[in-house]
Amino acid sequence: MIFFKNHALIKIFSILTFLLSMLLWVYLDGVYEKLEDKYKADVINHNKLQYSIIERNLLNTKKDIKYISSLYKYINDEQKYLADDKKEIFTNSIVRLMNSKKVYSQVRFLDISGQEIVRVDYKNAQCEVIDNAKLQNKSSRYYFQESLTLKEDEIYISKFDLNKENSKIEVPYNPTMRLSTPVTNIKNEIVGYIIINYLGKEILDEIVSQDKAIKTLLLNKESYYLLGFNKEEEWGFMFDNNINFKGKYPYLWNEAKEKESFTLHYKNTEFSFLLINPVEIVSPDREVESRRMWKLVSYISHDKIWEDLFAYIDSIKFLLVGFIFAILVFSYVISIYIRKEKEAHVRMEIADEVFNNTIEGVMVLDAENKILQVNKAFTTITGYKEEEILNKNPRVLKGKFGESKEYYKKMWDAINEENYWHGELINQNKNGEKYISKLSVGTVNRDGMVLYYIGVFSDITKERESKDKLKRTADALEKSLSELKSAQNKLVESEKLTALGQLIAGISHEINSPLGAIKSSSENVLDSIENILIDIPLLDKALSQREKELFKSLKESIPFEISVLSIKEQRTLKKKLKEQFESMGIENSRFYADKFSQFNIEDITEFKDLILHKEAKLIIDALFSEYLIVSNVHNIKRSVDRASKTIFALKKFAHFDHDRDGSIEKLEDLVNNTLILFSHNLKQGVAVVKEYKDLDAIFCYSDELSQVWMNLISNAIHAMDNNGTLTVRLDEDEAYQIVSIIDTGIGIPLEIQEKIFEPFFTTKKSGEGSGLGLDIVHKIIEAHDGKIELNSDENGTMFKIYISKNIEG
Repeated sequence: MIFFKNHALIKIFSILTFLLSMLLWVYLDGVYEKLEDKYKADVINHNKLQYSIIERNLLNTKKDIKYISSLYKYINDEQKYLADDKKEIFTNSIVRLMNSKKVYSQVRFLDISGQEIVRVDYKNAQCEVIDNAKLQNKSSRYYFQESLTLKEDEIYISKFDLNKENSKIEVPYNPTMRLSTPVTNIKNEIVGYIIINYLGKEILDEIVSQDKAIKTLLLNKESYYLLGFNKEEEWGFMFDNNINFKGKYPYLWNEAKEKESFTLHYKNTEFSFLLINPVEIVSPDREVESRRMWKLVSYISHDKIWEDLFAYIDSIKFLLVGFIFAILVFSYVISIYIRKEKEAHVRMEIADEVFNNTIEGVMVLDAENKILQVNKAFTTITGYKEEEILNKNPRVLKGKFGESKEYYKKMWDAINEENYWHGELINQNKNGEKYISKLSVGTVNRDGMVLYYIGVFSDITKERESKDKLKRTADALEKSLSELKSAQNKLVESEKLTALGQLIAGISHEINSPLGAIKSSSENVLDSIENILIDIPLLDKALSQREKELFKSLKESIPFEISVLSIKEQRTLKKKLKEQFESMGIENSRFYADKFSQFNIEDITEFKDLILHKEAKLIIDALFSEYLIVSNVHNIKRSVDRASKTIFALKKFAHFDHDRDGSIEKLEDLVNNTLILFSHNLKQGVAVVKEYKDLDAIFCYSDELSQVWMNLISNAIHAMDNNGTLTVRLDEDEAYQIVSIIDTGIGIPLEIQEKIFEPFFTTKKSGEGSGLGLDIVHKIIEAHDGKIELNSDENGTMFKIYISKNIEG
């Protein structure tokens, strides 16, 4: 509350606004990722679409050239036609095909010498049959020479380039591909070749027509542009310039050129590459290796993703303004509450100070005579701690010295009739000692009913106090003398207790933390049980029999075995549930989505009747109370396990075996118990590395070995000044099990390494060490028929302890 003492409204508003900004940032980051994934998929799909356009056009051309080839063979083998008729019929068929397709600039039939026999040109949307006098011999052309290598049914496809007329590039540019296939006679002898000049502009225009946000490039094998970023870059290989994709993006080309498909984000642009082998499309069985390789490249700038994201933000701007206004109102309400709560807190602090610091003992009872609260003076007088006396009847104070039953009956009759009583009682404190208390009892009533009894008392046994004090002093002196005699013969136990004392602060933290969690969780369980006891009768009245069965089904669908979702998983589940609630027309969909996301339920449509019920909030509150009970019980179990491990380790270490009976133990367990005792120290900056080999249990003196690990680990932490790496290694050879304890501390100077095992030698400051630790360690190891090795320099220290596998018990 001190934080909000001044300007609470501004501080709360700033905090909530910051939290909302963080949530908005996470949400918009998710929106951006979805947009990015969408456009990645769109670029790949766009490439596949463009590929299908090229494939479809090539396959149609393949079908047409096969048709023309088979038509010529059929007409040529028909005996009823004269030669001129055959040529005319064949030519007219080609004209009809070219007029219907409108994608072939030229179709020719060449004989095996390269002489044009039939040639039809398509210009300005009209077919022109070339006269015999104008027919040429094309035997020297590269496409005819390469066609000579074709076998029956194979198709040759030329490189994709600009058409030339009389060795000059035709203007306007006419992108062209030439396809040829052999023509055979009835004896399957090749008698010529059908050659089709395909208007490549048709393919390129169809590809461009599909481009919107996503653009397309078409590259040849050498990365020259057949379809480029702009017209000036295209067909560079026809003009002997080096304008190509490789020159502009060398890294991208080297990554993609050998791959059939490839996608990469590069320089704020998403690129997708797809290899096209046109020969494989039109003539997959051709034996000659393909030399026609193209690359389809689809790309989109990430600026488009940002445009879409900003458009989305603009669409929700009014919602954001509403949230900010709601935060402002909420901050104002909370600031008023904090101010009032602060005033009440001050009054409570004053009352608490008076209650705890009065010299009289005070106890508060509920209507059933159970103790609810006591003050410090109560514990001083009675000897009972607060946790020992809570929820118990005050008769526990009576002991064997208490008053008679008739006395107590008269006392309670007076209290209940007059709401007050004053007198003296003889009681017994926790130590079993009699004391006389002067007691005043009053009541707190409401509506004629007693809610609380408040008793105030003081110890008036002055004359006996001196005698009791002398007796306690004599007992303490006798105990001290006994302990001194025992200490003379038990230096090992003394050293052990010293180490235990050094650990106690850390161990108390390790126990107090789970105890605090248990207390908090227990209170939560009690609150939830109280809520359930109130809600169940209300639900029974509010729900019909069918709704009760549906409610039971809803409870059974909740996975009460607690599972922890990541932030992203919880956000996804909340969004999914919110959409379901909105589809049902529920206004407060966010509230219900928050609740059901904690239940880890993904589909709530079958429980629609309960969610739309007029008592829906009561239904959800009852479910949530049961969920909280299970969740807090799991917290209690985890806290108990944590405290149990620490207590077990402490018990094992603190145990004194005066008879020195050995036992069969695993060294791993003994070392781990010691590490648990040091867990608080290790958390402060020491990293623990465990390199354990699975070793068998051996006979040993476990209590003594625990002191070995305690001394060595304590020294290691001290040498590292609580900051470094502690490595514990378990290994073995034929005769020994070996425990190595390695630190990254300052090391032990060479000149004192031989002295460290001597009694009373220490490098610590006065009062920090007795000098007996390593001497005791050395004696314990010798008692195990073992040995200890030291290796130390400025980079750290390693103690290597050898424990015999064959000790006789």
